[in-house]
Amino acid sequence: MPTRQRRLLIEGWRSLPQSYSLVNECQILEFLSRPEISIAHRDMPYLLPRWQPQSGLFAPEQEKLLMSLPAPAAGERFDAVYRIAAPYDLSPSPSSDRTVVFCTAEFGNVPAIYMSGRRPLSEAHRNNPTIITTASNWSREGFLHAGAAAERVVVVPHGVDPKIFAPLDEAQRAEARRKLGWDGFIFLTVGSATPNKGMDLLFKAIAAIVGTHRQVQLVVKGIDVIYNSDKKIQQAAEKLTQQEIARLDSRVHYRGGVGSLVEMATLYQLADAYVAPYRAEGFGLPVLEAIACGLPVICTAGGATDDFVRDDFALRISSKLVHLQSYDEPGIQLEPNLDHLIELMKRVIEQPEIARRARTAGPEFVRANYTWRHAVDKLMPLLFPQT
Repeated sequence: MPTRQRRLLIEGWRSLPQSYSLVNECQILEFLSRPEISIAHRDMPYLLPRWQPQSGLFAPEQEKLLMSLPAPAAGERFDAVYRIAAPYDLSPSPSSDRTVVFCTAEFGNVPAIYMSGRRPLSEAHRNNPTIITTASNWSREGFLHAGAAAERVVVVPHGVDPKIFAPLDEAQRAEARRKLGWDGFIFLTVGSATPNKGMDLLFKAIAAIVGTHRQVQLVVKGIDVIYNSDKKIQQAAEKLTQQEIARLDSRVHYRGGVGSLVEMATLYQLADAYVAPYRAEGFGLPVLEAIACGLPVICTAGGATDDFVRDDFALRISSKLVHLQSYDEPGIQLEPNLDHLIELMKRVIEQPEIARRARTAGPEFVRANYTWRHAVDKLMPLLFPQT
């Protein structure tokens, strides 16, 4: 007997070089590969008026699929509604008896400013059946601390497309680096460059290393149109001494434009190591993408990436827990140890066997555990519990 097609309404962002939008679209492409699922999509307002849709993030045929989704008709009913946008709206949908909402808690709490109507999360989640999904155990603990109902907060990790995020063979990699003029040992970091990413620590580490490792370069990929990353890079540099600034001269290479997934993968494929001395993350998708491309990664211990990094492809920076105020509400973050960060960066330069091991172990681990197929497999029973 054929299985009844399940009808899913997604309320989220599309066409934006921002994590919620990219996660939404990658999950949509996986849903569309499953004939038992029928999707409608309601575009939610972007968080900021200056955010504008961008094309070219996905392959043309994928973008055509993503933009061909029908909008829901007035009064139309669905088997499930899945929301992935901000501010976080936990209200049950009138379009379905089942509502699942994705959101993240980077700083160990969920301030009311993150919530639709600025209602405290404990109040918004107390008296309704909405399920929260979040990408890491670190983030889940933040929702529990904010008063969410524990039995309705479920970790659903992100994934990657292993057809895009995979190592190049050595000959292709060497030729591509030659064409770009990349020489020496290249560290890469990707993200908004907001203070929680630890750019100030990374700059200080590079400045300390170049005295004994003259071949070191740092490539920083930001997103100017979303986060004004270029300005945040300048703010991080203001914490440096004049001597440190002089040491970084010509060694830091910044890219702030919008790149496709393929272009992003190329950065990982051509770098020598990925480094993320973050203070707070909801998941850390660039770390996972770097692992999939065969890079050794250096990232903060104790945070969201603990869920998916392993010793055979990752070095973890020791850190301490710090209490803070996030939007006038109590929160937490990690403070990575700068000296240990420097030590680990030197280790990955001086011990090439770390990179050789990561080149095989990382991609194998990701393909077996962290693709978008794995992510949607975990979403399915939350959306359609009787399937």
